[in-house]
Amino acid sequence: MNSTSSATKTVLVTGPNGFIGQQLIHVLREQLPDWNIKIISRKPVEEIDGFLEFERFFAGDFDTSFFGDITHVIHLAGLAHRFKNVDSRELERVNVGFLQKLLFNLNSKLLEKLIFMSSYSVTLLEQSIVMDTAQYAVTKQNAELLLKDWYQKTSKLFEVIILRPTMVYGRGAPGNFERLQKLLKIPIPLPFGNLDRRRSFIHVRNLSSAMLSLLKAPRQAGIAVWELSDPWSETFIGFIQDLNKAIDGKAIIFKFPICLLRYGLSLLGKADLFRKLTLSFHIDVGPFIKQFNWSNVVSFESRFDDLEGAN
Repeated sequence: MNSTSSATKTVLVTGPNGFIGQQLIHVLREQLPDWNIKIISRKPVEEIDGFLEFERFFAGDFDTSFFGDITHVIHLAGLAHRFKNVDSRELERVNVGFLQKLLFNLNSKLLEKLIFMSSYSVTLLEQSIVMDTAQYAVTKQNAELLLKDWYQKTSKLFEVIILRPTMVYGRGAPGNFERLQKLLKIPIPLPFGNLDRRRSFIHVRNLSSAMLSLLKAPRQAGIAVWELSDPWSETFIGFIQDLNKAIDGKAIIFKFPICLLRYGLSLLGKADLFRKLTLSFHIDVGPFIKQFNWSNVVSFESRFDDLEGAN
């Protein structure tokens, strides 16, 4: 895996031990066996020798030759899913400072593609939709601005792709999806039956497949932002009901007037939760599929097949 030649591609993945990173590393090993893989992470990954420890990188305590053969970068690392009592300095350090140090060390003349994992929360922020994720969204927005500014100051011979995925789900997903599954496992009535706004989500395997398609596609010098989701949308209640069935959930979902749900959650100090539950958006991924020949590997029918308790 570590032998190199003039034609060998070397991809650097940051955050390989995270939920998305673990799936991506599996895909890269399986689909691009001739590529070299390097990682920056807090801990190593089995069978990957090109490892640089996160804090050593931040401290500048490393051999700069580590970056000497990198042709592709997928920057996944970041702090997320911890929006209460979050240390704003640590959020900025990891979500913006990490990228800044990474860009400083890359050889822009050798680089072919850089894929940056942003968030759909940036799109919501641009639309003045502010939730409990706002502080996180601001750091992702600042990272995007940093990346765009850096690109303008380089040779511009490579390609930069900023991805803004919607909520990522699948086996082992943290954050809202994990909390939703835990809630559905409890035998309690849930007043979500009228949540019929349409939403877009993305399965982690489809997201990894999309990044693989980006790596394989011919290089087109430039910088682009892509919002990304599964190639379908569905009502939020449909998503919940199908998930409840797939995991053998015990929750009893019933219809309840939206206005009363809003009032009740507001009284409980959960106004942000109401906005999340009733938010509506649909992403058209047709242009992305056409441009990058993306073949999603998880269908609408199989989207919950990998979950514990799924039939």
